[in-house]
Amino acid sequence: TTVTPPVGQNWSNITSFTMRANANNFYYAGVDNFQFGGGPIQTIVTVNNVAPVVALGTVADIDENGTATLTGSFTDIGLSDSHRLTVDWDDPNNAVNSVFELDDTNNLLGSYSSTDGATLTITGVNLSTGQVDFSVQHQYLDDGISSSPWSGANGSDADSTTISVLVEDDDDESGEADTTFTVNNVAPVVALGTVADIDENGTATLTGSFT
Repeated sequence: TTVTPPVGQNWSNITSFTMRANANNFYYAGVDNFQFGGGPIQTIVTVNNVAPVVALGTVADIDENGTATLTGSFTDIGLSDSHRLTVDWDDPNNAVNSVFELDDTNNLLGSYSSTDGATLTITGVNLSTGQVDFSVQHQYLDDGISSSPWSGANGSDADSTTISVLVEDDDDESGEADTTFTVNNVAPVVALGTVADIDENGTATLTGSFT
C-alpha cells in the first residue's frame, strides 16, 4: 500500500509506519520515527477487500445410490476473513444445500458440519497465498427424479449433474465455480427360486428377488 503524506509535509526521513484500523474500515498510518508537533503524522488509507476465488476438481462419475466426492479450494488473501461455503448438489431428490460456516483462515479447524449432515474436511491451508483446500461428499439415491409408487421411467439411463460451490467472505463479496459429472442408473437384477411341481388345479408358489 502506498501512503501519500498530507500537503505541506515532507516524509523523506521516514523509514517505517504502523497501520491501525478504525471502525469504518479505513486505516490510519501512524509514523513511528518522525513526528510533527509532538504527535504522529496521520493520513487515511483505504484497504480494499479481495473477493475469494473458487476452483473445483473433477468429480468421478458414480452409480445411483453412490457417493460423490467433491474436492476444491478457495483463495482469499484476507487471512482474517471468515467465510460461508455453500454447496448446491443439483440433486433432484434432495434439494437441501450443504452450508458450512468457516472460521477465519488463520484459525481454521480440521472439519465443519452442515445442518444437512454433510462434513467438509479442510485438507490444506496456505497462509502465504490464502488458499484453503477442502473435500466433501454427497450421496445420490437415484440418477434422476424418483417417484413412489412407480409412475414411469424418467427416460434416461444416466443423468448429468452440475455441482456449484459459492464462497462468501465476511465483507459480502463472493466467488463461485461449478463442475459436472454423471450419475448412472443401475438396471435391476432378478433371481427366481425353484417352483415345486403341482397337480392340475393346484397353486404354484413363486419366490424370487430383484436387486
